[in-house]
Amino acid sequence: MSFRSRRSLLAAHIVALCFVPGLSFAQDRFDQPSEEWQFRTSLYGFFPDVGGHARIPSGGELPLEMDAGDLISHTDFAGMASFETRKGRWGGYADAVYMDLGQHVFGTRAILAGRQPLPPGTYADASLDIEALALTLAGTYRFYESPNTTIDALFGGRFLDATVQLDWDFNSDVAGTLRTGTNKQSKASWDGIVGLKGRTYFGERKQWFVPWYADVGTGATDLTWNASAGIGYAAHWGDVFLTYRRLDYDFGQDRHLDDIHFQGPTLGVAFSW
Repeated sequence: MSFRSRRSLLAAHIVALCFVPGLSFAQDRFDQPSEEWQFRTSLYGFFPDVGGHARIPSGGELPLEMDAGDLISHTDFAGMASFETRKGRWGGYADAVYMDLGQHVFGTRAILAGRQPLPPGTYADASLDIEALALTLAGTYRFYESPNTTIDALFGGRFLDATVQLDWDFNSDVAGTLRTGTNKQSKASWDGIVGLKGRTYFGERKQWFVPWYADVGTGATDLTWNASAGIGYAAHWGDVFLTYRRLDYDFGQDRHLDDIHFQGPTLGVAFSW
């Protein structure tokens, strides 16, 4: 055997050894039947468009709009994580999303999407800040379990604490500052929720999976719902997943904050033990 052949064979062995750990794992251990305590935690990035409506003192509506590109470039702080535990068919689920976003414009001739341009010689400085915490807590019951699919029912509550603040200054080249103002709307609420979540595995070693989640609820709000679905891969060290998610709140037209939603892709990793 030539030196080149031996070197190629050695390289092939090294590549194979690198993949051996992955071959020894398939379906996430959290989704395998067990009467022992099992745990799974997920850390993920959520890159949503933010939209909604806030009611201003004059009686009109202020559209809230921030796309994913603006969100990424104007995020002051963000953190997202979920945690699950299970023993037998019963378990618990928690998910937390926190975002502190700030968008600022200076010397603009048009303030707020859809509004008419300001008069000649007049410009505005404005800032839009959105701070939101969505916390979901629920108990779970695994009512369906097969070699490829698991489905859990969940029942619990979701807490939302959202604050939207708009600050503006109208200025003139001749007269200087003409008018300043602030509009701040806050909403904190608990809602009861029910829902389903699950995974379906496929592939030769069940290394690929489709994660999905859906819940709906009401209480302090007229309606809230949360849904996501996507694709994932179970590696030897944990899971990688990509999903699309929407979290929606409808507070009612008689509230200061009419509605708000977050929708976009999530990318994360999960670890089970």
